[in-house]
This record gives sequence, structure tokens and C-alpha cells, in this order.
Amino acid sequence: MMKIKSIDRITARQISADINSAVQSVATKYGISLKDKGCRFSSTNATFKIEAALIGTGGVVESKERKDYTKYCFMYNLNPSWLDKSFNHGSDAFTIIGLATRKRKNPVLTKSAKNGKTYIFPANTVKTLMEASAK
Repeated sequence: MMKIKSIDRITARQISADINSAVQSVATKYGISLKDKGCRFSSTNATFKIEAALIGTGGVVESKERKDYTKYCFMYNLNPSWLDKSFNHGSDAFTIIGLATRKRKNPVLTKSAKNGKTYIFPANTVKTLMEASAK
């Protein structure tokens, strides 16, 4: 058993990684997705956030950002049918996976086809690229 004297960024990341691996059995048991949503810490305590989301048809996680896209996309001049559709940017293809409504400049969440990482884009850029890919 390792006993720590204080909590710093490295320690918080290690604890978070252990928590994430431990909760995966709970996620499997209930058939849901559990995702790390970060933590806040001081030298003596830490608060870890975990988001639970149902897994919908086709194995798609019904996250808050995904639901927000269908609910608020019209406010950004985006088409609701573009969710889960891809566009090309540079040498990569990006799939629209949701909308982060608190990010004013870059609200559109996408997933890279090359590395699977999540990237954010401005709504007007996504609109232009999606309309160009439809032609």
C-alpha cells in the first residue's frame, strides 16, 4: 500500500487512472459508459468527476454533448443530420460527435479518423466544410 503525503498534479492523474480502470467493471455490469470528466485538487484533498451515460442503439454513447447537438445545432446554423457525419480538413477526416455549448468560439466536437482524439472546431468552419463535402 502506497501512502501519499500530499496531492499534486501527478498524484491526481495517477489516482484518476486507477479510478477509471476500477469503474470499468461497474460500467460493464450496468451496460453504461463511465467517462472521466477531470478533477480538482489541493494539497490535502481531491474531487474526481465521472459522467455516466446510457449506450444507445448501435453502441453509441448518449452523452450530454451529443444530446446538445441535436437540441441546439440550429442556433449555430448547423444541420441536425450532420451528427455522426464526417468532413475532411487537411489530411484528416473528422466526425461530428457533439456540441459543447459553453465553448463560444469552438463549440463543435469532432473525432479524428487518424488518431481517434477529440478536436473542437468553430461552427462556421464545420458548416462550410460539411456543405463543401456534400457537393
